[in-house]
Amino acid sequence: MKSNQLIFVLLSTIALSACVPRMQQVKNYIPPVTDFGMQCLEKADQSRNRCELANQKRIAECHSRAEQQATEILAVQEKQYTFALEDYIDAEKGYELAVADYEEQKRLLRNDGELAYVKCSNDVNLSRMAEFPRCKKMLDDAYRRANQLSAPRAPDRPRRPTYESIVAGLKRDCNSVKVNCGVLYDESYKACGGQIDYQSICVANCQ
Repeated sequence: MKSNQLIFVLLSTIALSACVPRMQQVKNYIPPVTDFGMQCLEKADQSRNRCELANQKRIAECHSRAEQQATEILAVQEKQYTFALEDYIDAEKGYELAVADYEEQKRLLRNDGELAYVKCSNDVNLSRMAEFPRCKKMLDDAYRRANQLSAPRAPDRPRRPTYESIVAGLKRDCNSVKVNCGVLYDESYKACGGQIDYQSICVANCQ
């Protein structure tokens, strides 16, 4: 019953979220009314273009450095991987021994329970049938103890480093070198006498 209620709540939430309008903020640029303001705006446009070109140059340089650094980092990580793999192989051997010991302990516990059950059952005669559940409990308890044993955990195999994954991570960090040209342009736009009108428009589920 509880699971059905949970499913109903989830479906209701999904249905409601699908019906909620999705809004997006847009900017309307209102240019200045004076010739001086328009000339100022031309310079702001030129500054934004230079800013974006500078960003492209920064990104390209950062990507180039990332490719060089990735080669150096890969050499270091390859050595670390070799050591980690040796440790893993040793741990895997220990794990196999632990599994064998774990299975043996379970077998011994169950075997003891079965022997105790057989002995107890043999001792019970027709006049003492009421004691038979006690024999069954011995067997159940033994199996329960066997099932409660903690199974050994397999070691995690180390992941071999690759040039592609290293350089991809370094290149993602290159986004931090960019300057926010849009913010700088908006500040210049308003300084030139222009106005920026912010509006929220519906882009999905608008009915």
